[in-house]
Amino acid sequence: MSNNKLKKEAEAFQRVHPKEYLKKYLVKGIRPDGRDFLETRGLRITPASISTANGSSVVRIGKTIVVCGIKAEIAEPTYDDPDSGFLVPNVEMGPLCSSKIRPGPPSERPMVYSEVLTKILHKCQVFNKKSLCIEPAQAVWCLYIDVLCVSDDGNVIDAAILAMSNALKNTYLPSAQFDEEAGLIKADREFMAPLDITCDLFPLTFSIIEGGAILADPDTNEEELADGTLTLVMNGSEGTLAYMLKTGKASLSLDQLQSCLKVAQGHASVLKEAVSS
Repeated sequence: MSNNKLKKEAEAFQRVHPKEYLKKYLVKGIRPDGRDFLETRGLRITPASISTANGSSVVRIGKTIVVCGIKAEIAEPTYDDPDSGFLVPNVEMGPLCSSKIRPGPPSERPMVYSEVLTKILHKCQVFNKKSLCIEPAQAVWCLYIDVLCVSDDGNVIDAAILAMSNALKNTYLPSAQFDEEAGLIKADREFMAPLDITCDLFPLTFSIIEGGAILADPDTNEEELADGTLTLVMNGSEGTLAYMLKTGKASLSLDQLQSCLKVAQGHASVLKEAVSS
């Protein structure tokens, strides 16, 4: 039987019985793309890629591509927090990024991802929102963090977190002052200052497959067949766990959780070196 015919039969079997197809690989200790269970795909981070944005980044994980652009606008602060600015993340995943996404209203996934980014920013305190204050009770900066998935081949959430973290790191704001007499904000774009970022965020997501297999950096097929996911976000400055998210019905033992944490710490060290170089 020719290799071409074998390949077509394998592809047909994968389409009809995707879970059985994956299991046939996993019982042999390998994944369909040749990776070990805890092996991640190649990653590339390109900072400051959008000239019209205050900050931006492009992240590629395997064939997954995510772009993050940050735009700063002046806004009125809230009554309860008059000297703090705003961070507004939004994730978009259109039909062009994947054939599995249909045209029409946004699906649940990007809305969930937007909520996760919001929780991470609140929980991890990447920087002090009070540094976004221009004049207390008068004006603050609002940072719109727009994350666009260009290509979805799995693990969009890690790419989105990395893109957001890196975009914030190279975000610059113009010098701004409140003119009390005119009642206006005057911004000078000749003097741009970076955000005072306190830490980088380095995530790693695992898919938990029925039977106990745990796969790091899942591709889109592995995501669809997973019974649960675990996302660990490391604080790059301290090397500690900054955020953890567990979804799905699959359970993890303490030993499995500690093993995932160890892998995430090692992955964060590699990412930290890549970002610094």
